[in-house]
Amino acid sequence: MHFYKPQRPLIRVSPKFKFDYAQQPRTQQPSPNGLSWSHLPDRLRPYEISVNGKRQGVTKKKLDTPVAALAISKYKLFLCFLELLRSQKEIRKTLDILTEDLPNLSYGTCKQLATRYQEAWQQLKSEYFEQWTRKPDKLLEFKRIA
Repeated sequence: MHFYKPQRPLIRVSPKFKFDYAQQPRTQQPSPNGLSWSHLPDRLRPYEISVNGKRQGVTKKKLDTPVAALAISKYKLFLCFLELLRSQKEIRKTLDILTEDLPNLSYGTCKQLATRYQEAWQQLKSEYFEQWTRKPDKLLEFKRIA
């Protein structure tokens, strides 16, 4: 049984169109800005603009706080998962997690609970992404900030 399947996104690029404000090749560099869309109703803000990996509009004082995290960031997804665990006894039972253990769970620990995903990801890396870089495990060991 396959739980994950390859997606085939449709990307359209036309060489006919020229961008009048394109930079010269010697000065090209990636933009620090980004735009992410989610399949959500408009009232839930289906898009977010980021600057240097942080939510646009966040004050300098709050740049290194959870307020600056994007909705699609590991931290925010982790918080959603913890809320799901808190509210769904059946899922906690399936994963063998006690309610009192929730404050001590790290992102890395929760990520390892997704065993089917981990197996699929390992297979994908070994078959297609052999040179995929591996980040230090310590970067996954963050917890919810109280």
